[in-house]
Amino acid sequence: MQARKVGVLLGGLSSEREVSLRTGEAVLAALRERGHDAIPIYVDGDIDVALRQEAIDVAFVCLHGRLGEDGCVQGLLELLGIPYTGSDVMASALAMHKGKAKELFRLHNLPTPAYYTLTPDDLGDLAGAHGDFGFPCVVKPAREGSSVGVTICRARASTTTRTSTRAARPTTSCRRGCRRSAIAACSRRRYARTSRSGAAARPAST
Repeated sequence: MQARKVGVLLGGLSSEREVSLRTGEAVLAALRERGHDAIPIYVDGDIDVALRQEAIDVAFVCLHGRLGEDGCVQGLLELLGIPYTGSDVMASALAMHKGKAKELFRLHNLPTPAYYTLTPDDLGDLAGAHGDFGFPCVVKPAREGSSVGVTICRARASTTTRTSTRAARPTTSCRRGCRRSAIAACSRRRYARTSRSGAAARPAST
């Protein structure tokens, strides 16, 4: 049986590029140590060209963050007919988008911290949007990986500053001029259960 050629995808265009490089190099070394025919494929804007040129049999995805964990690279690999490690397109996209993931959790009545989402349009009345949500709260970009952009806010002033940064700054990887939306999750209550009808989750008053 002929050994399959493994392409280790590393690097990428997200803010987690350096982490991905370290992950990919470790995976590449481990595969070669075990006798696999493995090569590095450094991901940039021409990843489709590189994949065609290398003619790999399977892709080992070591990408972090946008374009690597959100279903984009997975979709490209599907189109090229290349098997790959990890979750498929839909699972990757839903898991990467914190708002959509939490909607699914609530739909299936799974315990998840109370939250709400913000867009740049909400910044004019952030106090109104936050309402009685409470402090401390955690602000996180909705479509970044790991702990990128996570901030714990303990007062309204810090929430205004951090959320303005998270929600209004243009993304670095989206070519269509999309903007970030931020998720604020309250830490005053560990979990918020919601009905299957999708009633809004709010922390209990204290």
